[in-house]
Amino acid sequence: TQSCTKGLWIMRRTLTADDGTNVLIVDTEGLGSMSASETHDLRVFSLALLLSSTFLYNSTGAITEATLSNLSLVSSLTEHVRVTAEETCDEEALGECFPHFIYVARDFSLQLVGESGEEVDSTTYLNQSLRVRGDPESSKNKVRRAINKLFPQGKRSCTCMVRPCNNENDLQNLPSMRDEDLRPEFLQAIENLRRQIASTPPASHDGMSVTGPMLARLARLY
Repeated sequence: TQSCTKGLWIMRRTLTADDGTNVLIVDTEGLGSMSASETHDLRVFSLALLLSSTFLYNSTGAITEATLSNLSLVSSLTEHVRVTAEETCDEEALGECFPHFIYVARDFSLQLVGESGEEVDSTTYLNQSLRVRGDPESSKNKVRRAINKLFPQGKRSCTCMVRPCNNENDLQNLPSMRDEDLRPEFLQAIENLRRQIASTPPASHDGMSVTGPMLARLARLY
């Protein structure tokens, strides 16, 4: 019930992608903390986006109006992040600088079917959820439009994961559990997610691959 992560935490140990690229894992403070202001959330969210090559957004359960409304600060990014020194910045230009966006639907229990009852994959499910319906100027569609422009199709995907285990008590002790004690469907989803992250091109800035010293300098500048 108490948030553990404050700001952005970098895991000390680097991972290695299939092509030999070093991968840094950064954990960020969650959105909507009762002790944090909206400006604080926006700063953490923006900095994580600007420093990442792949951005994972964790949500629980199905994609609904309520879960999408939690991403409402996406529609404020153009007011606070600039590509150049110009006063204004359009969403398409900003989207070119942003990383690949993966929506991770945790503890997902629904059947993945499309609007006609056909079986669909997780990314198609996300794209259908982001389709603008009704009044284009409504607040719910404002969030959808912002996500569609900042993370267009091809730069976004979705992974749906079942609960890691069925026993309620085990959920409190996941770090100490062995893989064989977890649900096979969950482990398969984790492996698919790892492969997806490993296949994402590494972060670059002005056409140059981001090195450790460059990442540190960019973090200070941002």
